[in-house]
Amino acid sequence: MAERNSSQLVGLIPFGAKMLGTSESLPWKGFFIEKHAMTPGERPLGVSRWHLISALGKRPAIFEGKTAHGGVLPFTKAPGALTLVPLGTIPAVRLCSSSELISCAVEDAVVQAIAMEERKGQMPELLFKTGIRDRATEHIVNLLSEEMEAGGLAGRMYAESLVQALVSRYLALASSKSVPQAPAAPVMHPRLLRRLRDWMESNLHRDISLAAMAREANYSSTHLLRSFRASTGMTPHQYLLELRVAKAESLLRDKAPRLIDIASECGFASQAHFTQIFKARRGLTPGQYRRQFAS
Repeated sequence: MAERNSSQLVGLIPFGAKMLGTSESLPWKGFFIEKHAMTPGERPLGVSRWHLISALGKRPAIFEGKTAHGGVLPFTKAPGALTLVPLGTIPAVRLCSSSELISCAVEDAVVQAIAMEERKGQMPELLFKTGIRDRATEHIVNLLSEEMEAGGLAGRMYAESLVQALVSRYLALASSKSVPQAPAAPVMHPRLLRRLRDWMESNLHRDISLAAMAREANYSSTHLLRSFRASTGMTPHQYLLELRVAKAESLLRDKAPRLIDIASECGFASQAHFTQIFKARRGLTPGQYRRQFAS
């Protein structure tokens, strides 16, 4: 996990916040994550250049906001409570207690592209909302935070897929009115599915991104996710992991390659990552699998 002294979200979080982590050094495009420890302080009226989805940490936090008539209104946010911030003005607030905050910032182009795909070409009006609860969104934010802290261990496709899901929930929660969802994604032609599988297999040693796979299919990233899942029952990332594990099985049947070399050839971030994923999917460590096959 990268650390830095200055935040890209200066002016959008209460003064006195201390940076705990950021995804700035990771090869993520169109979005980033920051985690802050917040102490009591003010956040003046500001303007956001990103769409922000923030989740409070494990402790409740006490705030004070201004009413329409200039009065002060105290309120408490529960652990995990979300704040959704569209582009534009973000209201002033005062934090009266210490807490932690995980913030995911997404570029407008990413949000627009997903909205056009999912909302029948309509970009809904998005509203600032705070203190709301949505377990699915909270879970995705926490998964992104864990991936940031792991240094992007699972690869770009994993993070990009999470952000696609996060923005989809954001559009549903922040929209001023209900917008019809796009119809179910069509199943891919078997020829295209085979071509994508061949492409993935030939690039297993690389950190494959969702965007690169979408370009190969001549799809948008959002359409690829929906259509691929409709065709295989798995997300592209899940399918990619299965291909990597299957190739590792084949290599493990040969006693010659070292585990660290197999991990690299199959595209795992490290031997430890290889062992973790292989055991989760096959119930054995790579070493146990090799010994079992040899016997």
